[in-house]
Amino acid sequence: MAPAAEPEPEVEEVVVTTDRARGGERVVDRAELSTLPLRAADEVLRALPGLQLSAHGGRGKAWQILYRGVDAEHGSDVEVAVEGIGVNEPSNVHAHGYVDLAFVPTVLLQRAHLVPGADRAAQGDFATAASVDLGLGLAEEGLAVQVTGGTDRSGALRLAWRPEGAAEGTFVVGEADLGEGVAAGRGWRHARVAAGTDHAVAGGRLRTAVLAYHGDFDSPGTLRAADVETGRVGLYAAYPGSGGGRSDRLLAFGRLTWDTPDGAGGVTAWAGARALQLDQDFTGFLDDPVRGDATRQHHSDLSGGVRGTGEGRWQLADHPWRVGGGVQVDAHHLQQRTERVDRQGEAWRDEGAGTVRQAGLTAWGEAELGWRRRLALLPGVRVAGWWQEAAPDAAPAADAFASRWIATVAPRVRLEGRPHERVLLFAGYGRGYRPPRAVDGVLGALVTSDVVQGGVRAAPLDLLALTATAFWGHLDDEQVFDHLSGAFVGRGATRRVGGELVVEVRPLPWLRADLAASFADGRFEADDTPVPYAPRFLLSAGVGVVRARLPKGRLGGGLRVTAIAPRPLPLGFASSWAAWADLVATWEVGRFALGLQVDNLLGTPWRSGEFVFPSWWDTDRPRTALPALHLAAGTPTAARLSLEVRW
Repeated sequence: MAPAAEPEPEVEEVVVTTDRARGGERVVDRAELSTLPLRAADEVLRALPGLQLSAHGGRGKAWQILYRGVDAEHGSDVEVAVEGIGVNEPSNVHAHGYVDLAFVPTVLLQRAHLVPGADRAAQGDFATAASVDLGLGLAEEGLAVQVTGGTDRSGALRLAWRPEGAAEGTFVVGEADLGEGVAAGRGWRHARVAAGTDHAVAGGRLRTAVLAYHGDFDSPGTLRAADVETGRVGLYAAYPGSGGGRSDRLLAFGRLTWDTPDGAGGVTAWAGARALQLDQDFTGFLDDPVRGDATRQHHSDLSGGVRGTGEGRWQLADHPWRVGGGVQVDAHHLQQRTERVDRQGEAWRDEGAGTVRQAGLTAWGEAELGWRRRLALLPGVRVAGWWQEAAPDAAPAADAFASRWIATVAPRVRLEGRPHERVLLFAGYGRGYRPPRAVDGVLGALVTSDVVQGGVRAAPLDLLALTATAFWGHLDDEQVFDHLSGAFVGRGATRRVGGELVVEVRPLPWLRADLAASFADGRFEADDTPVPYAPRFLLSAGVGVVRARLPKGRLGGGLRVTAIAPRPLPLGFASSWAAWADLVATWEVGRFALGLQVDNLLGTPWRSGEFVFPSWWDTDRPRTALPALHLAAGTPTAARLSLEVRW
């Protein structure tokens, strides 16, 4: 055990110079993560400029992701990986590419590598608009016990242990988190366990980890805007039977890596099991005035894979040259079912069910060719193929499974110029793709995207950095949620154009501030109408303090403000402005740390999402099938206080 009088370490400013983080990309280190208000691991995605997360499914259902004018559903167009292992769920019954990071304890978030566009060869399935890779590790040695309670009727207990002298990848974490929320339909019950090892072996490093999660949650769904505006229901109310769910996940992996001055490589193997049940009802009694319109979706997935990577490095013309690539094989066995359920939660009709088996084989390569550290060309290519077979459960056994092989080639290229040591110019093109989807035993199509982006990153002062990016993109098939069927459906090809500005200020080692502004106009190519729901203008700003030394102890935390301009909705509707502020603060004294997290600090009654579709909830009023504006309330004001003790 560390003695109580052990001196506290100085703040170390981490500067990432690896070739994995180029201009326009962003690496959020552990220091910056400590200044972000993260209620769950998913919320680290907000660090990607221009990305919005919308939730109307309670704490347990995956967020809806909206980025650069794209409705990325629950992950169909943003690739998300944990330690390099993709966690987008192919052919998920609710949404293709479904991303649920509830299985990752926030205390293990070590870094986030954010890659806009699709111009790097290492970007894989679902990287049609961007990629995010999360690194895991436990910062503090020793044992830490944290207890949390909040005004949202919540409580949590967390134990985290890292042995003395062990690397950050060696840890044991267990936590239980439950609450009822500030209003109806917002309860949750989560449990997580994670363990990892990290040690040197024969000139390299071997990492292993297991993460397990179980969660139950309620869902507030959406409300008719007219009901809220006339006072029939409150903004944070929920219609009876609006939904909920259950989620389970197990992921285990092992990775051997090595790194020398002449090259690097690695081999990763993983296996996982997944189960998801979602109950949802958006339309009330519109379709069935007696039993209601609720549906229940079941999804399970047994998966595994192996990936190998390698690269060689050398100096030529006073510039580091590099050639690298990799190969990956993965497989999934999926079971899906959708059924109608009544108000008592009893199933009364099957809507579809199927079995899907899928295997993927991917190879990629990328080179970095440079001249005098002023110019660098990074050509790359990715070749991906999938074998799929699927069958509806109701199909005759003799000819149940339909099978196919489908493949795609995704070229990528990036050009970087450095006219001055403080200025970097960059431009890139990349083809991204969604793997083919199969739902209820029916095989779907491969979807591709083309993204062109370019910009400049300048650091006129040591404490100031500015990045400006412009982009253009095309997507074969935009997926938009259909509230009547409760599923995402293809609406056809879209294009988008826009730009981003990011300003980062580091006046002191322990003080940082940033501002990100983005504009994106996404439109359907067939009729030039705007892509619904995706934000056009988004502004976020924050200030963070990283373990600043006080006369007694250290202070850390951050304040983040987000504002979203009105978004286009179907049938000519438009959403309202949305703005809110979140706060996180920590005060450390010796072995103790007191934490405070406040959601929606100013009590703004903002709307996380607004949608247009018909519904009929009040059966005492005349039935109507006319489309109406619906809303999902943004996060209500709530405060949580935590106490952590370390040994």
